[in-house]
Amino acid sequence: MAQPNHRRDPEKIRRVKELHAAGKSRNEIHRELGIPQESVSTIAKDAGLSFDRRRTAAATRAKVEDARAARTELILRLYAQAHNALDRLDLPEHDLAQPSAGQLVKWTAKYLPAQDVRALVQAAGAAAREAVKLEAVDADTLNLPAVDAWLQAMTGDTPAPEPSTEEANPDGGDPA
Repeated sequence: MAQPNHRRDPEKIRRVKELHAAGKSRNEIHRELGIPQESVSTIAKDAGLSFDRRRTAAATRAKVEDARAARTELILRLYAQAHNALDRLDLPEHDLAQPSAGQLVKWTAKYLPAQDVRALVQAAGAAAREAVKLEAVDADTLNLPAVDAWLQAMTGDTPAPEPSTEEANPDGGDPA
C-alpha cells in the first residue's frame, strides 16, 4: 500500500502553516500531526517558511557540554584505575592464590610473580592511554572551529572577529 503524500494534502499543508505561525517547532508539528519530519520541512519550504534553529543549536550545545562532562568523569576514573593498578605493585606484601589438587592454596609473598607485574603494568598503561585519547577529544584537535561555524550557521549568530596580529601584539614583537 502506498504511503500518503502529506506534501500535497491541503489539510496537512494548512495545519503545518497554522502550527508554524503558532511558533511550533518542526518536531512539535511532526509529533502533533503524525507526519514525517521531512514532510513538515518540505511543506514549510514550499510555503516559504523556515524554523528558528536557535533552540536546536542550544540543545546541541548542551549535549556537547554533557558529553564533555561525561568524558571528564571517564578520564578521572581511568587515571584512578591506572593509579590503583600501579599502587598494587608497591604493596609490602601480596596475597596470592593458586588452585592445586582441587583446592585453592593461599600464601603471602613479598614480590609478585612476573606475569602479575606485567598484567598490572599493562592495565595501568591501557587505562592511561584511553584517558589520553579522551583528553585529545577536548583539546581542540578535532577541527572544532568547523563545529562552531556549523552551530553559528544554525543559530544565525555572528562570531566575534578574531584579533589581528597587530591587535594581539601592538608592539610588533614576538607574542611569547
